[in-house]
Amino acid sequence: MFCKWGERTTCTAIDSYGFTRSYARSCYSLRIGKTRKRFLQTSTLVDTDRQIITGLKISPQLVHDIPHAEKLLVQGHRTRKSDTYVLDKGYDSEDIHKLIRDDLNSYSLIPVKTRQRKRISGYYRCELS
Repeated sequence: MFCKWGERTTCTAIDSYGFTRSYARSCYSLRIGKTRKRFLQTSTLVDTDRQIITGLKISPQLVHDIPHAEKLLVQGHRTRKSDTYVLDKGYDSEDIHKLIRDDLNSYSLIPVKTRQRKRISGYYRCELS
């Protein structure tokens, strides 16, 4: 509806957001001694040129961002190819860089996580630092 099948875009972004599925406020939960355990996480793939969602993954529990990103990247690249993928530090992984650069033939722009150890491992991660 918004684009043709297989059309190319210049920039695509991925981000995830988690929120509780409870109506109670956090101060009330603390007062009665019940903690919120119900959680919902959504990961979205967005075409930043046209500002439309091209992929969506919903999980009923808190999971790491990388498994969702791998599925979203492959799913979104099938329908709409992108020249550049922009992700935040939560997706900083050599496997994600390899998927984007080698398999999808695109450019990945992911900030490198700063850790206590100074050495950065991985070919693509060293290239970005």
